[in-house]
Amino acid sequence: MKTYKCGYNYCKNEGVVNEDVAIMVKNRYYCPECEKEMSGKEKIRELYKRDIDTTPNSQQLNMAIKKIVNEYGCDIDFVIYSFKYIKENNIKINNPFGLTWVVKDGKLISKYKKEVITRKANEIRMSVEITPNDDSGEGFEYKKSTPKWLREI
Repeated sequence: MKTYKCGYNYCKNEGVVNEDVAIMVKNRYYCPECEKEMSGKEKIRELYKRDIDTTPNSQQLNMAIKKIVNEYGCDIDFVIYSFKYIKENNIKINNPFGLTWVVKDGKLISKYKKEVITRKANEIRMSVEITPNDDSGEGFEYKKSTPKWLREI
């Protein structure tokens, strides 16, 4: 099996990716996690340019995103959620490093965690089907369905 060097500078898989899971973007190979993070960073750039500042300093914006994602360890989905929070609360951000203050906000972190837990609970929730028992005609038989995450294994 052939291995490639991951083209992402902040690769968490020691920079090595197997041929069967490698994702080719332009002329470079990436791990699936690294490719997801790179596309997430690109989406953050687009959201910043669309919602906050149409002509940002690109170098500062890239440095701020790198600091938030790689140094603080924030999830890409959380940063995208923070843009929704900024828009709903009309928070004014004057430069890209203002995002770091929004991401550190305790209220926002707790709201995001609560929303993620609720979303996962709804996905995992086991549904119970009640069917009449055909033998005696009176009793009920409970059938538990398998959760989605367990079916995918």
